[in-house]
Amino acid sequence: MMEPDEETTERNGNGNLNRRFLFKLVRFSGLRWVLRVMVAPCASIRGDEGTPIKVGDNSNVQDGCVIHALETSEGGQEVSNNLFEANGGKYAVYIGKNVSMAHQSQVHGPAVVGNNVFGVMQAFAIKSIIKRVM
Repeated sequence: MMEPDEETTERNGNGNLNRRFLFKLVRFSGLRWVLRVMVAPCASIRGDEGTPIKVGDNSNVQDGCVIHALETSEGGQEVSNNLFEANGGKYAVYIGKNVSMAHQSQVHGPAVVGNNVFGVMQAFAIKSIIKRVM
């Protein structure tokens, strides 16, 4: 197993440990982190146009995954149809808790991936809400 190039651990306001594992070939911006997230090599999480992007507790973004979103503001005004509501907030992309985005999968917002979802390798989702169905 590859060792991460950067590992950070800190306590949040609730006393829980936030752990992040990052590799040199990872690129990200505009991301809201939470607890125990792993982002593998060659993943790209870009909040340069659509923000915010959130990756939930205990989730992982595997090798070659891309998370990006359509513009969420134009001329200082919110583009509301490029945002989805999830967990009490508005997001360009919301990845829930315990989600595994398998190798080379892509989520292009506006999109929501619910809790406990395993993304199929090389899957592509745009303008979607993906939930676990039992």
